[in-house]
Amino acid sequence: MRKHLILNKTITLLLMIMFSLALTQMIPGNGLTIESYAASVKKTTKKAKKAYQRKLDDISKEGASSTSYRIVNIVGNNVPELLVDYSEEGARHGTFTVYAYKNGKVKQILCDSDDNMEVYIYKKTSTLVLYNAYHGYVGYSYYKYSGGKFRLKAIDCYNDAAETPHWYENGNKDQISKAKYKKITKKLKKGKKKDLGHENWAVIDTYDN
Repeated sequence: MRKHLILNKTITLLLMIMFSLALTQMIPGNGLTIESYAASVKKTTKKAKKAYQRKLDDISKEGASSTSYRIVNIVGNNVPELLVDYSEEGARHGTFTVYAYKNGKVKQILCDSDDNMEVYIYKKTSTLVLYNAYHGYVGYSYYKYSGGKFRLKAIDCYNDAAETPHWYENGNKDQISKAKYKKITKKLKKGKKKDLGHENWAVIDTYDN
């Protein structure tokens, strides 16, 4: 009886070990093995890059005078996004846009004006930080990725001429104190900050098109 009990415990333990090893080869939540998940991501990334190239071609045809872009993963889903900075001839400022590849389509998930922009990402909180200098105003805008797109959470805005700083949340709708602005941004600025600066972006010069 004792031998049977020991044997049963041994078999149970072996089964538990085998099950645990099997789980380590699975991606939580989708039932794919690590190998098949990696293959799926690679395939989707390849499709996304082709779709992004078509989007860049469309932007060039729409009259953009100069376009720079970068394809990089910024929201943590292993499929890269397309970051585009472009300006139209005669326009007073440029446009910064982020596109994502979803369900076979390229979708815009952020759009912001652009002048002398710096771009940073806090991947731990999926927060994109943009620095703008536009007609005497300078400041940082904090966009957090949520619900499939980047949402503007906080802005600090400084007027060079009047020398007056202002802080806002929920876009530029609600003016707040500096203390509240710091409290909001402190939660967003967690983990390592990565510079996505323009020096690493590819450039499409469309002036002669």
